[in-house]
Amino acid sequence: MTPNEKGILEFVLADANLRAGDALRAQIPRARVVDGVPRMPTYLHLEVSSAARSADCPDGKVPVDVVVESPSGQVTGFIVVWTAAGYLSTIEHAWVAETMPEEFPSSDKLRRGNPNGAA
Repeated sequence: MTPNEKGILEFVLADANLRAGDALRAQIPRARVVDGVPRMPTYLHLEVSSAARSADCPDGKVPVDVVVESPSGQVTGFIVVWTAAGYLSTIEHAWVAETMPEEFPSSDKLRRGNPNGAA
């Protein structure tokens, strides 16, 4: 994973309201990028080494809202982290701008909040 991708996971999983955040963050050093569907630059599919402990969390979207902002502060997309069987499985960079991003943003472009504008 790139530093941006690791930074996104750290940012999302550091949310104080995320009960499994510490356990999921502990998986980051043992996660690697794998092929998956869809194959787009806005999806990063992960596989976590079996040496990592699973987190006590349901499968699906991690319940943390994170938006991506342009340098001018305009929301250009949002980040979704997914889990399966207690392990990190996918990072998604959904976009609301006209063009699809070609890479994941740096964590300094992220802020906590609802992608529909409500914080």
